Amino acid sequence: MIISFAQTTPAVLDGSKTVTRRFWNDHYAKRFKAGSVHQAWDRSPRTGKGRQIGEILITRTPYKELLGLMTEEHFQREGGTRFWKDREEFIECMGGPTRVPWVVEFKLLNSHRGQLQHRLL
Repeated sequence: MIISFAQTTPAVLDGSKTVTRRFWNDHYAKRFKAGSVHQAWDRSPRTGKGRQIGEILITRTPYKELLGLMTEEHFQREGGTRFWKDREEFIECMGGPTRVPWVVEFKLLNSHRGQLQHRLL
């Protein structure tokens, strides 16, 4: 299985992004377990333009959490002010504090950084 990261690809590759929030259906989310390894992509391969950027290890079985309860630490682990003005802007971009995404914690195992360098510049 894959997870695509689109605009946050540079943070995944440098190891600063270690959590992502997804609006997956429950059946799909339950396929991701702590200790499982998945492909990380810069865009979904379904677009025909995506490329695999590496592999990630799921470090905690995904869980649901109200966006309004997201901590500042998790905001930083999402990519922080590198991509959003502040935590509140991130929450609004995700649909507001009452939305409940799946929280996926991970670490980068390896990357295909050299193959992607031209896309990140």
